[in-house]
Amino acid sequence: GRAMRARNEVTEFLTFDEREEAKSRALKWDREHPLH
Repeated sequence: GRAMRARNEVTEFLTFDEREEAKSRALKWDREHPLH
């Protein structure tokens, strides 16, 4: 969706470690907010 695409664009400016952390945070958030 739109939010995922925006998140992906933002990650282009991060280091690999920051990208991985953001990815796991996003997955965790999605699990905690399944209806989003």
